[in-house]
Amino acid sequence: MSRKFIAVIIASSIALTTLTASPSFAGSRDRDKALLGIAGFILLGTAIADANNRDHQDRGIVQPHKPRDVRPHVRDPQVIHPRPLPHRVSRYVLPSHCLRKVHTRQGNVRFLGRRCLQNNYRAVNRLPQQCSVRVKTRGKVRNGFAPRCLRLFGYRMSRH
Repeated sequence: MSRKFIAVIIASSIALTTLTASPSFAGSRDRDKALLGIAGFILLGTAIADANNRDHQDRGIVQPHKPRDVRPHVRDPQVIHPRPLPHRVSRYVLPSHCLRKVHTRQGNVRFLGRRCLQNNYRAVNRLPQQCSVRVKTRGKVRNGFAPRCLRLFGYRMSRH
């Protein structure tokens, strides 16, 4: 059965029994009946209100009061956030997008294009000259560096 229904039955039975009961002490009978009737209605009202509150709490409607933190947001002065380190690029890391693959009479040749390296790598003049290559393709001559040779000197390609 519903909690409200049970609360109403209990409250009404208490109110009726108080009206019909005979007083065990001396006093005005009408006044006592009026006081008992009022007390019964008060009990009935509180029982109904209590049942309503329980129903709402079961449904999650009434949330318990949580005290709100009203302090202003203040940064902790002891916490020091370090600056990020500057992005350092090793002089031994070559840009991978400068890697070219061309077809020649002798087959496919891979090399790092000199012009691309000059545009994207600061230390082109420090690259070992033993690794420089000239590649002829269909009437064009391309200059660059052999990747295997550069790898032997400690250079590597970037991952980008």
